[in-house]
Amino acid sequence: MRHQLKEIHIRNIQEQHDIAIFDKVMRNHDSEPINDPDVLSMRQDYDDVKDFNRDLPKPDEPKRTRDKDGMTDDDRDRVRVWMQTNSPDNSEYRHHQFVKRWGLLHESKAEKNEEWFIESPPVLDESDPEYLCDMCRQIDFSILFSQRGLPGNHKPGPTVIQVYGIPKLMKEVDCSFCSLLRRGLEAECSPEDLEKSVAGPEIKTFKIAVLDEGPKHAQRLEIEFGDLNDTAIPRLIVQKMVAAPDSGPLAFEGLLVRQNVADVQRLRDWLRCCEEDHPTQKQTPHQWSDQKTLRVIDTVDNCVKSVEMPCRYACLSYVWGKGTQAQLTASTKTILESPGGLLETSLGLNQTIKDAIQVSRDVGLRYIWIDALCIIQDDLEDKMAIISNMSFIYGNAVLTIVAATNSDPAQGLPGVKLPRSRAQITEKLQGMELAIAFHDQRRPYDEIETSVWNSRAWTFQERHLSQRSVYFTFWQMCFTCPHGTAYEDTVPVQDLAGYKPLPLNNQTRLTSNLHELQMTVFGDETQAQYPNKAMLAKGQSSVIWMAEDPNNPKEIHPEGIIPIYEFEPVPDSAGARTGTLLLKGETLWRAYANAVSMYTKRQMTWQSDALNAFTGVGDLVAQGVNTTFWFGLPEFAFDQALLWYPQTQLVRRDLNIPTWSWAAWQGHSSYRGRGWHNAITFPSFNCVKWLRRIDKQTMIERYLAPGNRTPQEIEAFNQRLGTQLLLSELNPDDLFHLANFNRSGWELESDDKDRNEHIYVHRTAYPGLRFSYPISLPNEPLLERPDPKDGTLFFSARSVYARFYDISSSETFSANEFIVPGRLEHEYLQIGLNSNSETTPREIHRSATRLRPWQHVIYHQGYRAGFLYLNVPDSEIDLSDHENYELVAVSRDSIPHIAPPAQGWDVYWKSHPAMMQDHIYFREEWGDAESLVAMPEIDFSKGPETYTVSENGDPKWDEGRFGPVTWLDVYNVLLVRRKETGRVLAERIGVGKVSVNAFRYAKPGDAGVVGLV
Repeated sequence: MRHQLKEIHIRNIQEQHDIAIFDKVMRNHDSEPINDPDVLSMRQDYDDVKDFNRDLPKPDEPKRTRDKDGMTDDDRDRVRVWMQTNSPDNSEYRHHQFVKRWGLLHESKAEKNEEWFIESPPVLDESDPEYLCDMCRQIDFSILFSQRGLPGNHKPGPTVIQVYGIPKLMKEVDCSFCSLLRRGLEAECSPEDLEKSVAGPEIKTFKIAVLDEGPKHAQRLEIEFGDLNDTAIPRLIVQKMVAAPDSGPLAFEGLLVRQNVADVQRLRDWLRCCEEDHPTQKQTPHQWSDQKTLRVIDTVDNCVKSVEMPCRYACLSYVWGKGTQAQLTASTKTILESPGGLLETSLGLNQTIKDAIQVSRDVGLRYIWIDALCIIQDDLEDKMAIISNMSFIYGNAVLTIVAATNSDPAQGLPGVKLPRSRAQITEKLQGMELAIAFHDQRRPYDEIETSVWNSRAWTFQERHLSQRSVYFTFWQMCFTCPHGTAYEDTVPVQDLAGYKPLPLNNQTRLTSNLHELQMTVFGDETQAQYPNKAMLAKGQSSVIWMAEDPNNPKEIHPEGIIPIYEFEPVPDSAGARTGTLLLKGETLWRAYANAVSMYTKRQMTWQSDALNAFTGVGDLVAQGVNTTFWFGLPEFAFDQALLWYPQTQLVRRDLNIPTWSWAAWQGHSSYRGRGWHNAITFPSFNCVKWLRRIDKQTMIERYLAPGNRTPQEIEAFNQRLGTQLLLSELNPDDLFHLANFNRSGWELESDDKDRNEHIYVHRTAYPGLRFSYPISLPNEPLLERPDPKDGTLFFSARSVYARFYDISSSETFSANEFIVPGRLEHEYLQIGLNSNSETTPREIHRSATRLRPWQHVIYHQGYRAGFLYLNVPDSEIDLSDHENYELVAVSRDSIPHIAPPAQGWDVYWKSHPAMMQDHIYFREEWGDAESLVAMPEIDFSKGPETYTVSENGDPKWDEGRFGPVTWLDVYNVLLVRRKETGRVLAERIGVGKVSVNAFRYAKPGDAGVVGLV
């Protein structure tokens, strides 16, 4: 049941500016004056700079379909949602605000000033380099950098000082702190964007937040410009510079960066620290092949030579570009292999390669591998032999040197011979030297993540296979290793034991999308028992009460409970911060799913490289595990891996790869997540019978095995076989690892601190690894799914016919064949095309968000039943074909629920996914009819629902027709297109989710055989 929002109320306000607003409203209502003249003056100033009515919608403004997605899987995975308890209080302090001047916005009985507030600060001459304006001089910055746990002036919680002062900041040319921030903004933004962002009638705010990593680390300041119009305006990180380098600087203090030359000694220190001080890594899975030597560049003899393996060497990762460059060929081989050959000017060695050779030499690595000079480019046999070993080459290098900002190798490495394009920004104030950090270490490094280098498919593998990398950017060097990241402008963390990076304060990301978040929770089908809900963003103190019927809270829930749903942004993972694939601590499935999503965003010159460029990363994900990959899909989660979702309009690659693999399609694909980060849900459970082709002789031998067949029976059996396709079922107990499960060593754990996820571990076979479902143990045979001849997948499954309808055409509805509110009649499901057309009745698709061209709604007799993503364009669909499109039920699933579980935590954690798989497969899907869950009673007089839904890929169905949301009431389906009517072979053309009851109402036929090619 979906509730309709009718009223909104706000309670428990502690945010200082909100208190001022509501205090004013109440005083005006009660005709109560403000007695303190300073507060009255501040309130008048505050009213002058704020225009509260500028963004309010007009009452007669019509609702529009938004041209954006609803909350996507990624959006929801970054938010925790649960029921809230209490919030902190800091009412003992007077909270000083800056609005044209410092003062109080409301009368307070508290007498204690914030420790950082200087009531009577000294005023320096404007010519003094440490001069501070009247806005900045009353802030004690030295205390912010030295004392912990101070109150802010904004709201309870961490130290945050909110200042209405961006225009002043942009105009104060003499103030050292204003100058520091202004120069930081100017370095990040174009003048046009910055002027546009600051423009407007309202005085905009910035916030000064203290970043505290703990007593062993220096504190920093985060400057957040959340009020600016342009959402691209960055946060700035202000760090205190090291005062005396010999006195043992603290981690996160600032270091001097020279614009003209990179500090190679700093790089040597990073490399030494990683190799000598960091914990020993597990041996890389990319061990050298049978080849005993590797062709490398000798930076001492300045030539190309072959050396015995193993040896210590560096690699270069860069973009070739479109220009010409020196290469190892049959004609240049003699020169390049001669001592001093690389110095031959006629070769035209490009600057990036020269600089990389110099860096390798400077850090003490005599040898470096560079593809242009270490592969004989016009020798196909040599090229293929080395390309097949790319994962070994990068995986065993001591260091990979990355030309991160280059689009052409002629550009060189910034800071080697070429000066960096940006100088370090510093200012002195209150006896300290402060600097704007080049990069916020809690965020992805945009210079790297948005580079041409990072858009290429092959560099994806090079990046993730490298044990250590140094990135040369336009501003500074960045060093990464399995244990952390170091930056040239910042003292790195030395003691990594127990260190946990401070998460990014993503409150802006949360509050900027707060309305969408609140409406998503209010309309959540899994919370239908609560018609009234209260919302609270963690870190905020105002409770927003959203009610369908606030005067009758017991209408649905007999106890009259009004739950408070608290939201919290999830800190970005280490992988998100560094742009790398996170393996440690992730389940094997999530690591693979993230790899596919990251990889399919990349570009490649040769589409034939689609699988080759992913092979090394697949091996890295599954290192130490008994598994294999079939056309990029892993054996350990093959059923789940079939359910990849297009995130753009895909294009079929002209390759011999089956349509069921994402590698057969060019474009970004990804897998559905678990909903909210801490959602209550289970893995999907397979419900198809897997088959494999067997030859005629094997079938005859099986028939003869009992030993009592007569010659006549044998001849008749042989004739019956003829030339038909012969298939045999794979043992589901072996496929789902159910045989001898209790004695196999698998243990079920509860991830109740983070994701509320069931986790399987095997302490002897796979120590330290986490799984969402048991997999094959070492030495267990792997049951092959794809046919070895051509990759065809054979299986038997429940399926229903699918018909496509152009729902923008009036002809679709004129014959009253699309919407049928009476008895169950159609033995097929409907898929609507052209949902975004102006002529499409809104009450049909009911989407509050604009559907992408590959997204479509599934119906049964006009009642909404599910959601579908096509991996072929609409132009390929034949509306008149009613025989060859089928929706195939692959697995059972649930819509993720909000915590806590309705059935209680004990029942939830004791629910065993492996045992649930056993029940679903053997009892409900392939057992007797009595095992099926009873179908809901249908009120045939009801027409389709009319409320709109925000699309996120979940199947939103008409509950009055197909029943309320429960558990395991969703089918994951593949849309297949038979190559010939009535034949086995079919292509995958779509994927989606549909209500189990809607699927059954369409009367799936007897389990048919599908051969997916």
